[in-house]
Amino acid sequence: MDRVKIGPTVFEIELVERLVGPNNEKLDGIIKYGDSKILIEDSFSNQHTRQVLWHEILHGILTQAGISLDNEEVVCDALSYGILNVLQDNSWLGHNV
Repeated sequence: MDRVKIGPTVFEIELVERLVGPNNEKLDGIIKYGDSKILIEDSFSNQHTRQVLWHEILHGILTQAGISLDNEEVVCDALSYGILNVLQDNSWLGHNV
């Protein structure tokens, strides 16, 4: 898990100790478009790290599609948990087609 391609852009994935935002607020993860990086807090379990990664990937997909939502954080959380649940319950979906 060191990079993910979203649309035409390859984002490096980095685990960061004590991840904070621009206002010094604690963050679980953040997608940095200009740097082509996704940063994730490194103290999480593997399962929670995967959920945060999906959350940030969904932000990237929405941004590249030109979609801006008032409740984007809630939507990305709901979809990231839902996607992980479907993938865990249907392992065949993770195989190459």
